[in-house]
Amino acid sequence: MVEKLPLDCVNVIVWNVLIAAAIKAARYKLAFELYYDMKRRHIQPNSRTFTTLFVGLSKIDDWTPYANILGRVFNTYDQLLAHFEKLRLTNPESPDITPWPLNGYLTLLGKTNHYARMWDVFYSMEGRLAPDEVTYSIMLRAIQSRLSLDLEPVETALDIEEKENQMMVQSETWTRFDDLDDAPEETLGLISRYFRPVVEKDRKESVHVKNAADARLLWEHLVKATRREPNRIQIDSSHVSLVLDLLAKGKPSDHLVAFDILHHYVDLQPPLSPSKISSSYKPSTTNVASRLPITSFIFSSLLDLCVRSARVESAINYFQLLAEKKTAKNVIDWKHMLHVMRAFAMRRAPKGQVPDAREAISALEWMLREQEARETTGNGGLNPAIDHFVYALTAAWKAADMNSALRVVELMTGMQRDKFINATPPVRESWRDRNTKQFPPPVMPQTPRYSRCRWNTTCMALLIKTAGATQRREDIRIALRILYFFGPSRFFGSQTGPQVEDAIAAQTELAKRTIWCIDYMLNTGDEERESAVWKKLRDIAADQLKRLAVTQVRNEEKAARQEELRRMETVEDGDMQLLVPVNGRRSGWATGM
Repeated sequence: MVEKLPLDCVNVIVWNVLIAAAIKAARYKLAFELYYDMKRRHIQPNSRTFTTLFVGLSKIDDWTPYANILGRVFNTYDQLLAHFEKLRLTNPESPDITPWPLNGYLTLLGKTNHYARMWDVFYSMEGRLAPDEVTYSIMLRAIQSRLSLDLEPVETALDIEEKENQMMVQSETWTRFDDLDDAPEETLGLISRYFRPVVEKDRKESVHVKNAADARLLWEHLVKATRREPNRIQIDSSHVSLVLDLLAKGKPSDHLVAFDILHHYVDLQPPLSPSKISSSYKPSTTNVASRLPITSFIFSSLLDLCVRSARVESAINYFQLLAEKKTAKNVIDWKHMLHVMRAFAMRRAPKGQVPDAREAISALEWMLREQEARETTGNGGLNPAIDHFVYALTAAWKAADMNSALRVVELMTGMQRDKFINATPPVRESWRDRNTKQFPPPVMPQTPRYSRCRWNTTCMALLIKTAGATQRREDIRIALRILYFFGPSRFFGSQTGPQVEDAIAAQTELAKRTIWCIDYMLNTGDEERESAVWKKLRDIAADQLKRLAVTQVRNEEKAARQEELRRMETVEDGDMQLLVPVNGRRSGWATGM
């Protein structure tokens, strides 16, 4: 197609469009062929060409099948540096000297786990190629995506070929000797290290600690850049939210730095007094007068920081402060409320006092009222999830507050507590023979009041635990009546799926607490009118507890067998050892030791 165009139309702009179209169609090899063809036709690429290549290729998530392409990317980066050097010599003020292509290259390096190369490129950016606001966001996002310190960089085709050649040479060297006694010592040491298990490095710091340290380093660079060039680069909300998210997972010293950043750069007065905020870190005061408005991302990072640093009171105070602002409460969504309700669940009362769960219930009620108000205006974002109610029930259990727990039942199911104040009906027919193992059918409708919020085993176990924590017969009686109303079959059915262990743990807890509560009701105080119902419930809970114990043992045995089969079928280099006895150099092969 290019050959048929007039000569005055075949310019760098046309080639850039063709390269962009090839990348958009996921024809990455064709994109590089077009790039090479353009150079063969003596059409020099400009910065837009390199930006098109790097930014387009940075959208690839899995680079494993593109080893050949990655090698070409590294070569193209060297050509980009030569392009910039040529521009510096001819026209130092050229607008083509821009960090845009380098930003695309940094994104690409982050996705291929080449973090060492990424930092080298970042430190080499200076002058007109100095990092801009986008550069710092790219670096922070790349660090945020690093989930392990053991991630190996994606290899290029040249690296793979070199490794294969090295292994081939080593295997040929080994076959030249019939016995280990004939091999020289240097060959023995060279070869045997590939069959002995590699000693793992002592990694005292986790990936989150490393990410937090890198985030602090980038933040210091960003603050210095705003001091040097306040008109060219400024701190925005993306920088703050990313840094807070990374520092929240770090050490306590990182948490203090994060709170300092909040205090100086975000337009939200902290609930902590200035005396409790670390003064060891002095951020720039360039833009203190115009602080950043609170955004959804900043508020999410802020709440996560408070929860991870065990400052749950700060998280609650921040939420209450924002919820009272009519112009800012629309920022809050259901994910923020997860952090808030988790903070209520983690809350501890002062020494000698009992925690109060009424604030947790108030926050849950505010969330449901706000969701209804937003639905009328066409705005959503506050649809409750099951975890919101579970955290509220956890707060009620810690406070031994049965009234708060029953309020959660009312909010979640729509049933009023008055329904369970009177005595339960007689034992159902299906309960009379414990050997039939039949359970009463569930009474609740299949559609829950809120989507994704079905009264499940965890909720029932927390309600029983709350009643038991109060040690009041009236509360325990109501909890057992609710269990009777729903029917044990709703909670003690067989579980399958990826969360089977959590389900078994919840069922076990429910069975244990039910037995304890029923024993407490039958062995203390006056005789129970519903003793027949409670005894039947206890028998069912005892049977289920035995079944769950057997199921748990079987699952553990099954997991052990699967692990053994996996180890027998998969032999890695680290599992192969070369045995050399002390007296003599005779060797034997062992696998899986």
